[in-house]
Amino acid sequence: MNPACHFANDRILVLFFKNKMTTQFQNFGSISAVVFCAFIAGCGGSNKMVQVSGSVAVDGKPADGAALLFFPSGDGPVATATCNAEGKYKLVCEGEPGIPKGSYSVAIRWPDPSVKPTAAQKMTGLFNEGPDLLKGKYESKQKTTLKAEITASTTELVLFDLKSN
Repeated sequence: MNPACHFANDRILVLFFKNKMTTQFQNFGSISAVVFCAFIAGCGGSNKMVQVSGSVAVDGKPADGAALLFFPSGDGPVATATCNAEGKYKLVCEGEPGIPKGSYSVAIRWPDPSVKPTAAQKMTGLFNEGPDLLKGKYESKQKTTLKAEITASTTELVLFDLKSN
């Protein structure tokens, strides 16, 4: 199109830009499709997410509110979970349900549920959890002795049956 026409006729200007944007989005869509296919192909095999759940008990009782971190033995994202009132959890990794296959060190921290934040602390998000009822024994990748192996067929992990002392 002749640029002089753009100023003479608003419809042509709008049409010109609409066609230009459509073409750009179509090109972006084609590139996105190629990148998406490559991403999917790259996520297969050992990086495929496996839906895994498990449970934690301390002194034979469910560890309601216990927080778990699954650290991969090699490179990779850390999976997380929090136990419900029955001590059960489902793993999540990078915001998605599941965990990649592999070997993991498992860190667990169980904050004292009797320590409750005030309403103001809840609003601001600035509060410390209660002390770790496991006394820090499993609280980091360096301290924990807990391990987990995730395979393609893993659905439920063995109970982490811990002692508080």
